[in-house]
Parts: sequence; structure tokens; C-alpha cells
Amino acid sequence: MKVIKTTWGIEILYRQADRYSCKKLIVLSGKEIGPQCDEEKEKIIICLDGYGWIQQDYKLIFTQSLAEGKVIHITPQCVYRIGASADNVLELLEIEIAGLNDTLS
Repeated sequence: MKVIKTTWGIEILYRQADRYSCKKLIVLSGKEIGPQCDEEKEKIIICLDGYGWIQQDYKLIFTQSLAEGKVIHITPQCVYRIGASADNVLELLEIEIAGLNDTLS
């Protein structure tokens, strides 16, 4: 396990391998994780606790509320950012997966 302190909170990396990773993101009150985009990786983000928002693809300006139990799927090449509400800490589980469409011969 690796703990990384950031300007927006804490990232706890539980597991990292060639094709996947699992981490907990703790976003402090009123802070946001600036624009993210992965060329080939898909992500599943699960809200564990707190309230916040996620904005996907600036062109569409698609914003969703995040609350406990909410699950978000981020596709490759999607630009997104996440923020915590001003009055609480947002805790997320992020599972990152690469190359699911690959087949073994």
C-alpha cells in the first residue's frame, strides 16, 4: 500500500499491476481533482462516503452528483474532473482497467 498526499487530498494505492490498479481517493472539502484523461484505460469510480460531483467531457458539460453508493463508468479518452462539496470529505474507490478487449490465444 502506498499513500500519496496531494493538493486536493490523499490517494491510497492498494494494488497496481500491468493491467489494473485499485486506489482510494479522499477529496477534501471544497477541493477538486483537476482534469483527467486516459487514452486506453477504463475506470470504475464508486462513491464510498460523502457528497460531490463529477463532470465528464467538457464539450457536453455533463455533471452528475456523487453520493454514497453511486457508481460511475469512465471510458477511455473521456475528460473528467471530480470535486467534493464544500461541507464534507468525499471518499471514492477507483478501479482502473487496461485492455479488456484483448484476447489471449
